[in-house]
Amino acid sequence: MCRIFPNLLVFLTAIGVGTVAVWLSGALETETPTDVDRAEIIQAIEVVTDDAKFDLQPTKEDTPIIAEYNDTKPEKNNLVWVSSFHSEYFPYKNNSKWVGLFKEGDRFVVKPTRLRVKEIPDPDLYDLDVTTSEGGESIFLFRDLPGINASEIPTVFLISDDKKTDTSLKPGSQMLTFNGVPYSLTLNNPIGGEYPGEGSTLTLAANGKEQVLRFLPDGCNECYWTLIWAGDLDADGKLDLLMDLTNHYNREDRVLFLSCEAGAGKLVKFFGNFWSVGC
Repeated sequence: MCRIFPNLLVFLTAIGVGTVAVWLSGALETETPTDVDRAEIIQAIEVVTDDAKFDLQPTKEDTPIIAEYNDTKPEKNNLVWVSSFHSEYFPYKNNSKWVGLFKEGDRFVVKPTRLRVKEIPDPDLYDLDVTTSEGGESIFLFRDLPGINASEIPTVFLISDDKKTDTSLKPGSQMLTFNGVPYSLTLNNPIGGEYPGEGSTLTLAANGKEQVLRFLPDGCNECYWTLIWAGDLDADGKLDLLMDLTNHYNREDRVLFLSCEAGAGKLVKFFGNFWSVGC
């Protein structure tokens, strides 16, 4: 579209000026224009050229949507959680070193741990069982994040483990408050429906900033987006998020966003993700 505007401007201006020129030539054939006639001619030319001026800047609708996360194939290998997995999709080794976020009563703490990877004999679906060397409830495991020491982690949200509760994000905004700052997590589905559809966006907003975390230009295959955990993992006083942002009903795609390395105008930065495939 942008390439058409300059040509269209020239075209319309030419038509306008040409029309005025024809009128002017007719006027000159009949009589010499007076000062009043000249003023009217100049005004007519100005009107034509003003009408032909277009805003050549792209409109909001033309501006491409750039999301912080776009269905990236796991390559950093820095995120995992306690669960069962298919061995062909699991790159981590038994006894490898990790740092885990654990729930201990009402407290959330990070501490070093090791991955325990065991084969499941006669599996029905998954053939690997993954746990940790530390006891307690593990929320997720991560690595390659410098400066994280064993400490309590402020947490404002943890997904319910009630299997009967629908925990998926619904169209509209979910509000979170951390350090007195309100954050809104907004799912917008322009075509409506039960699942995030074509053009759906997930946006995080706070402190006058707004950032698109996920965008579905082509929709998804009956997928749901879920907020799993929200707190301050990197200890910078700002909100971090762990979410499932899959694009397919048969895949879980957990993504960790951290605020400590967010660029100018942004609230968080993509840190890592990992896929878990179902049947």
